[in-house]
Amino acid sequence: MENNITDDLAGFIEKISKIPRKKDHTLFFRGHAKDSFPALPAVFRDIPKSSTPAKYIDKESQLFHNMIMQCPDEFKGSISTFDYLVKMQHYSLPTRLLDITTNPLVALYFACSEFVEEGHNGEVLVYQIPNNEIKFYNSDTVSVISNLAQINNEFNIDNDADRGKFIHIIKNEKPYFLDVIDKKDLSRVVCVQPKQDNKRLIKQSGAFLLFAMGSEFKKNTPAKIPSEFTLKKYNITIPCKNKDQLLASLEYLAISEATLFPEIDNVAKFLKKAPRTYVNSAQNNFIVNNPKYIKLIVNSLTRNDDLLESIRNNSREAFLQSDLMDDNVNEAVIETMQTHDEEATLLLSEPELMKEVVSYCYEQLKKS
Repeated sequence: MENNITDDLAGFIEKISKIPRKKDHTLFFRGHAKDSFPALPAVFRDIPKSSTPAKYIDKESQLFHNMIMQCPDEFKGSISTFDYLVKMQHYSLPTRLLDITTNPLVALYFACSEFVEEGHNGEVLVYQIPNNEIKFYNSDTVSVISNLAQINNEFNIDNDADRGKFIHIIKNEKPYFLDVIDKKDLSRVVCVQPKQDNKRLIKQSGAFLLFAMGSEFKKNTPAKIPSEFTLKKYNITIPCKNKDQLLASLEYLAISEATLFPEIDNVAKFLKKAPRTYVNSAQNNFIVNNPKYIKLIVNSLTRNDDLLESIRNNSREAFLQSDLMDDNVNEAVIETMQTHDEEATLLLSEPELMKEVVSYCYEQLKKS
């Protein structure tokens, strides 16, 4: 796509709607608040402010075991190593997991959530993954890759002792596991659907990309996301100047820090913030600039005798305080989507603009 930059929520939704859907594939999204960020799990990233250059992967097994040792109560419900990694990811410990979501609006939130003052653009990454490549949390392949977190960086799959020890670790969670490892699994990135036993995962429509080893089966290098999983030409850039406005629009759709991070401390943090100021970012003169479309909506409403009678029998203030007008206008707009997709999408995604149209339609019906 030539210009994959979005300025407002309506434009974003339009771009998402134009992504071609392949049969037997699922679309996933990831939001980066800084468009230069690589799509890489945190464990493979540099340790900031380290006295000597180092990456978290250099001490992956120590991070894994120390977390369990120091916070054992947090892992009482965890059965597999993958369960442990999901919990650790939840608490921001660097792991082999990369968060993705099936909800593009969630990805948009994360693309807008940081680096506003620093002036960095955000980005929404798009993935299309074959359904037969999506693993469940209890898959043998997922167990093999997840348990790389428990072994040291000198691990050599071709060494009998190393391989035997690794298989023993896997058998701790899967006693039936055969003494055979498909070497290809150790160089893969797989998409994993986790257990839906975590409020945050549920709210974020979350899934993960789980990274095995990279070149020459070295544990401290990441596997590469298959090129057939990525839809780079459909990635969407989010200009920094529009981040706050997009976050304000998302709040109207119940996408916010409080809903995506439903733990009580995060809700309290969200509530303490000053409310975002909503600015109509799409068209300041929507009603004036779209007279035929507005007339179409009004004409649709005039055919509703019950609505007209309610308008005649109630004061303006009393009537508009009810949901009757809002519901009818909303229904009329939805009915126009097949013929007027752009205008309808804009109204449905910008609540303040919809309020203006509701008020205008009321005045027109009052005159009829």
